[in-house]
Amino acid sequence: MNLLRVLDSAQRPMQRLGFGKYVASRCASTSTSSLETLGHGLVETVRRKVTVPLTPQIYTYARRRLTDRAYAPLKQTLSRLGPDFDAGHTVRLEIQDVYLAPSQLPSQSGKLVDEDWRKYPPLLLALGLIKPGTYSLMVAGLALLRLTPPTEIAAFGSGATPADETQMLARLYAAYNELKSPLGYAPIKETALLAGIRALVNDGLRFEIAEATELLKRTQRELPYVIRFNIDRMGNLVYVKFLADPISRK
Repeated sequence: MNLLRVLDSAQRPMQRLGFGKYVASRCASTSTSSLETLGHGLVETVRRKVTVPLTPQIYTYARRRLTDRAYAPLKQTLSRLGPDFDAGHTVRLEIQDVYLAPSQLPSQSGKLVDEDWRKYPPLLLALGLIKPGTYSLMVAGLALLRLTPPTEIAAFGSGATPADETQMLARLYAAYNELKSPLGYAPIKETALLAGIRALVNDGLRFEIAEATELLKRTQRELPYVIRFNIDRMGNLVYVKFLADPISRK
């Protein structure tokens, strides 16, 4: 029989289709996005830690696959418990570890990592699920979401409500005022992180660091006399300075 070519090229990050459900759901929530927002947002989400019951499959996976030094305390605990551990124990793992642990879903490429964030969204472009340029959802992507049980989409977040732009800006401005230096600048990443944590814990709202960074860029283009940036030697945005409350100027 003739071979059917689905992708022009396939890389190791393209071996896993499951994350497409998350990316499609993110694209469905906004009319436009960017490669940076989708890539960083995906990695930040799957690396979020959750508490789960310790099972034999998780025990085996953690002992064999989690080699990072950050998991040393967990592996010491597992060594102390042994393979014949009693029921009732829990462990904290990244969301993606919970998905990769079951033996019926083997992964040849391992976990998603920060340095490869650019390589993951192109899979959905190659499959015709999202549009190039705007990274908005196409009909095929919408069909994927319709076939995905709501519980699978909900499994990627914490149950919090996505924050809109006004809510995000208000919390970014508040976090900036807590972190700004005497010169009036604050690091963008830490500002977004503090704002996101406060939004989640205090108000049940969620947004990602990359999402907040993109919003700051758009707002600066709209209000250049309200927001300023400082860049590093490589031209990357590092610091932000608010000259006024951006909400009152919109």
